[in-house]
Amino acid sequence: DRPTGGYDKHTMADDLHAWVGCLTDAPGEHVIGHDLGAMVAVAYALSHPELRSLTLVDAPIPGTATWAPIAANPRIWHFGFHSNVDLAARLVTGNERLYIEEFVRVRIGNTAAIGDAELDEYAAAHRRPGALRAAFSAYAAFDTDAAHNAERLREPLDVPTLTVGGTLSTSGPLMAATGAEVSRRHTNVSV
Repeated sequence: DRPTGGYDKHTMADDLHAWVGCLTDAPGEHVIGHDLGAMVAVAYALSHPELRSLTLVDAPIPGTATWAPIAANPRIWHFGFHSNVDLAARLVTGNERLYIEEFVRVRIGNTAAIGDAELDEYAAAHRRPGALRAAFSAYAAFDTDAAHNAERLREPLDVPTLTVGGTLSTSGPLMAATGAEVSRRHTNVSV
């Protein structure tokens, strides 16, 4: 529904937990998150440490030492751009397809993996009222996420955690260190 607030990852994790609770009464979950979803997955684990396992793919976590090199990397220019929610939304509105196509083509290893039909679908989704603001607000919440995580991760989680880093990814080489910061019981793989 693209609300005007609630894009910090801990609020998103609470929303996800409520939704999962409607679907299952299982005693614990396996939570997997990729990119910004990994940030939500960590927030989920911090609030619900009874998880069976946690998997984080290609995303250092705000508030950890591995976050700083990512946030300062010029290849990650979109963090700052998206964080200026109103300006970013105004500049991209009317150019959703062009923006998404350029963004995807520059950032993926196999450009054939996302074709014109998929790009059209993503652009259409981002044209819906409030969609750009919602998407960009997840980035604007990084400072809030970092403060929350730094406080809560003073002691790593005791949840079996797998970190996965892509060899072509900007953040892939940082995933082993991210895992060590997030969980006492972590394993890392590179793909």
